[in-house]
Amino acid sequence: MRYVEVLVDDAHESAVRDVLDEEGVDHVRGGGDDGTVLLRFPLPPEAVESVLGALHEVGLPDEGYTVVTSAESVTTPNFGALQDRFAREEDEETIAYDEMRTKALEARLTRRAFSLLALCSTVIATVGLLRDSALAVAGAMVVSPFVGAILATNIGLLTDDRDVALDGVVSQLLGTVVAVLGAAALTAGLRAVYVVPPRTNVSEIAQVSAITSPTLPALLLALAAGAAGALALATALPVALAGVAIAIALIPAAAAVGVGVALGEPTVAVGALTLLAMNVVTINLGVLLTLRGLGYRSRNPSGLPVPDSSRAALTLLFVGLVAVAFVVGAAVPTYEQVRLERTVNGAVAETLAEERYGELSLVTVELGYGGGPFVDATSTATVTLARTTDQPYPALARTIEERVGRRSDRHVEVRVKFVDYRPADGEEPSGDTAPVEGVPSTGAMGARTNAAGEAQTTRRGRPTVSTGGSTAVSEAAPT
Repeated sequence: MRYVEVLVDDAHESAVRDVLDEEGVDHVRGGGDDGTVLLRFPLPPEAVESVLGALHEVGLPDEGYTVVTSAESVTTPNFGALQDRFAREEDEETIAYDEMRTKALEARLTRRAFSLLALCSTVIATVGLLRDSALAVAGAMVVSPFVGAILATNIGLLTDDRDVALDGVVSQLLGTVVAVLGAAALTAGLRAVYVVPPRTNVSEIAQVSAITSPTLPALLLALAAGAAGALALATALPVALAGVAIAIALIPAAAAVGVGVALGEPTVAVGALTLLAMNVVTINLGVLLTLRGLGYRSRNPSGLPVPDSSRAALTLLFVGLVAVAFVVGAAVPTYEQVRLERTVNGAVAETLAEERYGELSLVTVELGYGGGPFVDATSTATVTLARTTDQPYPALARTIEERVGRRSDRHVEVRVKFVDYRPADGEEPSGDTAPVEGVPSTGAMGARTNAAGEAQTTRRGRPTVSTGGSTAVSEAAPT
């Protein structure tokens, strides 16, 4: 519930009280300064915007004395009926513009606190990426401060408050720069003291490879995170919960950019940077579209911020050009990557539909970022398949690669990784079984050797993992 106080001059008191009576709002009259009167009344949260709008139409000043606070309990003759009426009329339990703006501004932090929290969040995420710890990466989301900056940006746009919008944009840029530089510095330091081995192939770390390519699922995640932030802002939901969702789309990607820069991995750095740019744009778009879907509109009739001086106009033009460049820079490579992802998935599905691959089950297809127009690199597609036999399928990777090549003008290197399953009641091959060329053999103690002659351990009823590419050589990885 909300408790509202408004200061009305004597000339408009009668009209304001008539509106309150028509709306069925119980109110009391208090003293004010000379020529004014203070009116107090309770309202359901979703009724604040409607009732205050009606009061402004009959003479309540837009910039006058108006206070809206939370109330723990309300007991008045007509409040129950008022609450039921607005619950039926409103599709969403939305709140008033001013209350929403206050809620967004309360989530903001000072520049110093924002930078420090962004740095702390990045340190946690960077350590999680380098140690391949999903738990640490998830923990970084809790302390991320980006939600306040993103919500403030969009509230500023909706309310035509240029200062709030600009402050939000600056905070987003500042947090991103701090995150990238912090991750790069930390990674370089850990590498210098050999905590991170110098020859580490960071692109093979699962937590890193998952966030170095803009994909359709990543885009949907960012859009949903922005929508969650808007819903938390416009309703009674806590903003902090939406902040975690927003941080999932930003912090790991920013940390991956720094890691790629520090370790000299341009494909990782550019891929993560593209994903980061896409996420920033998509989250803000998700917030704005959701707020508009809830019925919030810009208070400016044109829907656009209007500069009040030539300096403000130049600033607005510059910010607009930067925003357009940022959106295009994120959209073009994202579109190319999503299109390539569809091509690879189609080639994989077509290949596995053949009868000779009927024993295989598709687990995942992971497409690495190939760089596009920014980095001259070959995209890598890792296809993970489940199998219950030792059949090596030496031509599988090459077949998929050729089909992708016929459908796309970009070269994609296809690698196939097998997850081997052996039924618990299945028979172990005897140690006397003669090995077949290209097929791993199994000894009496359960030790297998792959095509390269490397030992590979198999346990009954448990999966083992092996990888192979177009060379048809499988490498074992214990599970």
